[in-house]
Amino acid sequence: MVELLKTNPNHLLALSIQDQGNATAWNMDLATESPKVDYLYSDYKPAELAALGAVSLTLTLLNILCIFIAGILVLKVNFQKNTSNMVNKIV
Repeated sequence: MVELLKTNPNHLLALSIQDQGNATAWNMDLATESPKVDYLYSDYKPAELAALGAVSLTLTLLNILCIFIAGILVLKVNFQKNTSNMVNKIV
């Protein structure tokens, strides 16, 4: 698809004007191009999917950890603010 756009940037415009949203023509046009898949981590598809899943899981866990740490910091700041107000009221 990217190669198609590089060779003729007006292809999508011409296709949409010509077919007026005809999905079968779009699918037939894409069927003539052989899809080329560039794997990032491995040439073996299951290993590639496992690596992408591991990266996704790692980022999710990192996000949860950051949210947890931010919550603890907010609670500590709030606690410090409340204790300093109590000390000022006593004195």
